[in-house]
Amino acid sequence: MFEVVSEDANASGRLGRLKTRHGTFETPFFMPVATKGSVKTLTPEEVAATGSKVLIANAFLLSLEPGSEVIKAAGGLHSFMRWNGGIFTDSGGFQIIRKRFSPAVQKDGVLFKSPYDGASKMLTPEDVVRIQHDLGPDIAMLLDDCPPWGTDTDGLKGSVQRTLDWARRAKAEYKDWPGLVFGITQGGIDAELRRHCSEELVKMDFAGYGIGGLAIGEPEPEMFRMLSVSNASLPRDRPRYLMGVGSPTQLFECVDRGVDMFDSVVPTRNARHNTLLTLKGKVNIRRSGFAGVQAPLEAGCECFTCKTFTKAYVFHLLHVKEMLGQRLVTIHNVRFIQRVMEGIRESLREGTFQQQKAEFLKGYKGV
Repeated sequence: MFEVVSEDANASGRLGRLKTRHGTFETPFFMPVATKGSVKTLTPEEVAATGSKVLIANAFLLSLEPGSEVIKAAGGLHSFMRWNGGIFTDSGGFQIIRKRFSPAVQKDGVLFKSPYDGASKMLTPEDVVRIQHDLGPDIAMLLDDCPPWGTDTDGLKGSVQRTLDWARRAKAEYKDWPGLVFGITQGGIDAELRRHCSEELVKMDFAGYGIGGLAIGEPEPEMFRMLSVSNASLPRDRPRYLMGVGSPTQLFECVDRGVDMFDSVVPTRNARHNTLLTLKGKVNIRRSGFAGVQAPLEAGCECFTCKTFTKAYVFHLLHVKEMLGQRLVTIHNVRFIQRVMEGIRESLREGTFQQQKAEFLKGYKGV
């Protein structure tokens, strides 16, 4: 299912392979976010052309629209989306910290308000299992209790206890499901709670472990510290997935601390805000001086956008608010993140990760 191929001699970074029903994928890897069954503005073919192999969708939101039964009738999420690569499905636990869902955490689960019709929806660990059975992803994430940043110690203790209780209930419900199931660690930035949650989940023997409740507002050094705490308590032979991280600099730092998988809206959301990701940092296209420039968005990039169109054209599309502009920037940004990950994997293979990291961070920060 997962094997470590090689490890960085000077830190915790490692090259691995994750075997799933839809292929074997080299880690560390980055997943574009397909929350509602699509990566925003792109077709599956366009996503695959960026080098993306695995996507993540949201089981809870898909159960509301179009409904998990509709997706099951289509043959599962892979068939419904026409995606031949890997698929993770998140449970909906992250929505606990999203005010627009009006979440109410209870012992048995979470009471949400549907973003589509405003109706109240109860989501239990068992519900998530049944939904994911219908969707048929390669990797299913458990329902966890993700506390907002700033939650006090008592609140964090309650969150950890619910996360562990829900994990036990979900594990009992999955039974003979053919996919892989990941538990999710919580604990905020309390090292003892993080350690306790990780150790208890390991006793339940999941196929892999998500590291949740980070990248939600805490200072970056605290996120890195909690990564080290969590990973020290997780088994070497199971993959580690840091949820919600995708900035290029953080990808390097988190791989350095032993993370194998990532997802984030960084490339797609930046594109929708006219922001280009480059080796020198972010560039706001609308304020960049791209008007009339007959050159690719980034020299040396081989993505469809950079091979086909100019800065002048993309600037024009964004200036006149043509949707194609956002699509072209999204293609470039997703490909950029995948280029970063390809470079990381190659450096881990060759034993040059620390050098690659130093060179990238120096150039990206413009030093």
